[in-house]
Amino acid sequence: MSAITGDTIPTMKLHHVGVVVNDVHKSIEEFIRRYGAEVASEILDDQLQQATVVLLSVGSTSYIELVAPYGASSPLHRAVKRKTPIHHICFEVPNVVEAMSALRADKMVTVSDPKPAVLFDGRVVAWMWDSSNLLVELLEE
Repeated sequence: MSAITGDTIPTMKLHHVGVVVNDVHKSIEEFIRRYGAEVASEILDDQLQQATVVLLSVGSTSYIELVAPYGASSPLHRAVKRKTPIHHICFEVPNVVEAMSALRADKMVTVSDPKPAVLFDGRVVAWMWDSSNLLVELLEE
């Protein structure tokens, strides 16, 4: 059991689940047909994240982010080859830097320092791994 208490971890709200796909356009059609998803954003190429992304809404408060490799050096090519579609979960937090500090104290590892994300209108995101190899995206409110 962790020594971290609920008082030290900032409030975290599940924002979306990220799904790795090879082709965003084809996958949008599949998610609409199979799951009743609706397109909630433009398809965007995020050069900083090396990803092509789109946000889909499923129900009134749930989101799925489709993520495809952008560019030849994108690390997402490995995820596509592994055929592990669930890529990450994203939590919305009041302050990314403070959340990262608290999560590092609970043995999570920083993958990427805070930077703006095109899909979220420049809001700051950061990436961390937990001990079960879950990739977690932190999105600043």
